[in-house]
Amino acid sequence: HLNQALRPFGVRVPEWRALGLLYSRRGLSMSEVADAAAIDPTTLSRTIAQLVEEGLIVRLSPVGDKRVTPLALTAAGTRLVERIPPIV
Repeated sequence: HLNQALRPFGVRVPEWRALGLLYSRRGLSMSEVADAAAIDPTTLSRTIAQLVEEGLIVRLSPVGDKRVTPLALTAAGTRLVERIPPIV
């Protein structure tokens, strides 16, 4: 049912999980998103790459630990998340 609800917005469930997490908790790393969303890191890596390509997420320049790259929604990503009904 969730896939059907998200279809009009062009988003699948793994993408929605990542977008929703980054909307509610800014600056999470890839591993933090994977843990919180219970998504396999390989699947998440492909999902994030697609969302970056679509201009919905950006990888921020790491501060301190160069092994950890924080992620953030773009303005377009934020607008998309805000358009998706809260019931989803």
